[in-house]
Amino acid sequence: MTLLTLFIILHGYPNDTIKIRHDSWVAKDKALHFSISFIAYSGFEALFKGRGVQEPENKAIYLTIGLGIAKEIYDKFVKKTYFSWRDLISDIAGLTLAFSIH
Repeated sequence: MTLLTLFIILHGYPNDTIKIRHDSWVAKDKALHFSISFIAYSGFEALFKGRGVQEPENKAIYLTIGLGIAKEIYDKFVKKTYFSWRDLISDIAGLTLAFSIH
């Protein structure tokens, strides 16, 4: 029941589907999500390694994904737009590339 409630809150109601149709896979917004997540992961990983934190890669991944989710929640509840799964996928793609390079 909790997962269903979370899904409805994040995914939205049927009237959000009209907005989602305009959420292109190829857009400046997706490039920004990709780039910022790449930079965020790289920065967090370097910061954690420099401070001798255990498992810096895992912590950098969690923090970067958390920032992406927080941004989408902000979009939905503060900007009153919608939670974009495509933005979140772009975030994950950026951090995946950064993880694979480091």
